[in-house]
Order: sequence, then structure tokens, then C-alpha cells
Amino acid sequence: MISKDTKDRESGQSLIEVLVALVVAALVITALIITILTGLKNSQFAQKQSQATKYAQEAIDKIRGIRDRDVAVTANFGSTSVAKFSDLWSVQISASTDSSYFTLGVGSLSLSQVPVASSDVDLGDGLSRQIMFWDDATSFALQKQVTVKVKWTDSSGSHESNLQTIITPR
Repeated sequence: MISKDTKDRESGQSLIEVLVALVVAALVITALIITILTGLKNSQFAQKQSQATKYAQEAIDKIRGIRDRDVAVTANFGSTSVAKFSDLWSVQISASTDSSYFTLGVGSLSLSQVPVASSDVDLGDGLSRQIMFWDDATSFALQKQVTVKVKWTDSSGSHESNLQTIITPR
């Protein structure tokens, strides 16, 4: 026959069992929180990257539109002055030292040879855009290379989305 004292000790859970269950539950909850936070961070990064790529593509499309309409361009290359986009085909722009940085306005383009940091245009929402323009290796009169960089910074560091294209005269 089992005594009453033995029955009471066996009917409840020991303190060690309760502590082990709490530790396991805490580990599971921590893993779930880390998974959710990582997913949110990756989702925000993907959204910024998509938005940055969209802004870069818009800039390239605007430059092509400006080229097609031969819009006025504000630019000076030493003694050579450029008045409209088609004049750029007569100017040689080296990619190594003096690649030119464009500021893209509403239907206008301003070109200058300025330091990289001051050529960034704030797009809002933590994004900035930089447009660089230089000669392609083949011939400056036949094609120019355009690189658009859209940059942003988040909790994991600095990022950028780059698009490059070659444009030819119309």
C-alpha cells in the first residue's frame, strides 16, 4: 500500500521541471522574436532597394527624354560651354578624373564637375541620387555612359543601387 506522503510528492511537478519548461518556453519565444525582426528588417531593405532602383530608372528615362527633345543643358568644361544636350557629343569627358555629375531638375539637366558628396540630390525618405556622365571607351562623339547611383543608410549600414546605360546621339 502507498502511503499518503508518497502520493503527495508524486502528484505535483518539481521545481526543476517547472524551471526547465520556462527556459524552453523562453528560448522558443526568443527565437520567434528574432525571426520576426529579421523578416521585418529584410522586408524594409527590399522595399528601399526596390524604391532606389525605381528612382535610378526614372533618372535614366528622364535623361533619354532630355536627349530626345534636345533640351537646354547647363554645363561648362573649361573654355567649352554646352547649351543643349546635343552639344555634349562634341565634348570629351574622361571617366578617370573629371567625370561629370548631373543634377536632374524637372525637364532640365545641370552638369558640373564637383566632388561626389556635393552632387548627391536628396530624394526624401533617406534616399539620395547621384548621376555621373562620361565618355564610353570607344568614342566620345558616338556614345556616353550614364551611371545613376541611389544611396541610403539603414541600421545595417550604407547601401546603393546602381544602374548604368550607354546613350547615343539622336
